[in-house]
Amino acid sequence: LLLNGIGSAGPIDNRRAVYRRLVEAGHRFAPLIHPRASLSALGVGLGDACQVLAGAIINAAAQIGDNVLINTAAVVEHGCVIGSHSHVASGATLCGECRLGEAVHIGAGATVIQGISIGAGAVIAAGAVVTRNVEPLTLVGGVPARKLRNIDE
Repeated sequence: LLLNGIGSAGPIDNRRAVYRRLVEAGHRFAPLIHPRASLSALGVGLGDACQVLAGAIINAAAQIGDNVLINTAAVVEHGCVIGSHSHVASGATLCGECRLGEAVHIGAGATVIQGISIGAGAVIAAGAVVTRNVEPLTLVGGVPARKLRNIDE
């Protein structure tokens, strides 16, 4: 079991590549939780190599995948499911029962309204308010969020 420094590897693709290489070599990582983060005692699940930074809040029954970064002052409400290798940036809010696919990036200060699903590889721009489901590999932004373009793999 190793301590986790993967978050400092940069963008999602870099973090995912470093994580996979180390896992393939047989390493496992404990989740890292800042002492000023707040996690509900009611069924929160944290995957390997997860990082929860200062001021972040994770509420009841949230499930966080492997190698996910929950940044400073981000909020993950009840029942949210976050796919592996995703990043919830500083000050972002995921309202209850949201579903994020693998390698999703939620920009700083963005809000995802309750019950929304965001497809794998999607990017939510900083400050966006997401009121509708987002397709995989799509960039959305604005208030309310609208599709800006497709993301090439």
